[in-house]
Amino acid sequence: MSARESVRQKASITRVTLERCPRCLLHLRLCLCSIVAPIELATRVVVLRHRREFHKPTNTGRLVPIALGASEVRTFDDMLQLGRVATSFDLTSSLTIVPAVSYIRGPNATGPGASTSILGFDFYGKWKPLSNDHGWPFVTLQAEWMQRDLDAAAQELEDGTILPSEQLVDRGLYLQGTWGFTRRWVAGLRFDWFEGDESPYTDRALDPLRDRRERWSTNLSFFPSEFSKLRLQYNWDDSEFFDADGSSLVLQFEYLYGAHGGHKF
Repeated sequence: MSARESVRQKASITRVTLERCPRCLLHLRLCLCSIVAPIELATRVVVLRHRREFHKPTNTGRLVPIALGASEVRTFDDMLQLGRVATSFDLTSSLTIVPAVSYIRGPNATGPGASTSILGFDFYGKWKPLSNDHGWPFVTLQAEWMQRDLDAAAQELEDGTILPSEQLVDRGLYLQGTWGFTRRWVAGLRFDWFEGDESPYTDRALDPLRDRRERWSTNLSFFPSEFSKLRLQYNWDDSEFFDADGSSLVLQFEYLYGAHGGHKF
C-alpha cells in the first residue's frame, strides 16, 4: 500500500468514527449548541446559503436558527425567481404594439426539492387615430400564452399507497379584441383555452383543475364617466370534466373613487 493510499484510508476511518452533533453537525468536542444563548429579535433574519453548503458539516450557517429566534436559513432554490421583458413599437402614428415575455420559477408545496416554473408570452396592440373624440374610436388586440411545468414530489395517501414523483405540464392561452365604436361604448370578444397533459397516475378528464376547457365571451360596456363602467357579458363554456357545455350571463357595475394611477394609453 502506498503512502497516499494509507493516508486516504486513515482519513476515511476518521470521518466515519467521529461523532457529530445532530443539531449543528459539528464534532461533539466542538459543539456549540449548549453554550449558545438564543436571542429574540423583533427583526426577522434570513441567511442565504449556497446549496452546496447544505450537506457540509462545517457549515456554520446552521448556528443561526439556534442563536436567533426569528431567523431561518435558505438557499437560492427556496427563492422565487421572476423576470419580465416588455417593449413597445409604434408601427404607425396610430398603431402601437407591446410584445413581452415573462418567466417565474420557485418551490412548490408538494415536497422538498420540488419546484414549479411558468413561461409566458403576451402581446398587446392598439389602434387609435390621431383625430379622436376623447380616445374614441379605437381597436385593441390582446393575447397571452402560458405553460406551467410542475415537479410533483412523491406522495403517500391515507391508505398507504405511494404516488411516485412526476412532472405535470399545463398550458393555456387567451385572445381578446375590443372595439370602441363610439364615445363611451366598447364591444369585446374573447376566447380562453386551457389543457393539461395526460398523467400516468391521474386521469386528466377527472381533474377539474387540469381538464381541457374553453370559453367564448362577448360583452358590451358603457362608461358613464372615467371612473365608472356598466358591462353586460355572455359566456359559453365547454369543460372536459363536466362533459357538457354551459352558458352564463353577467351584469357588472364598477365604480372607482379616491386616488388612482395614471391613465393607460
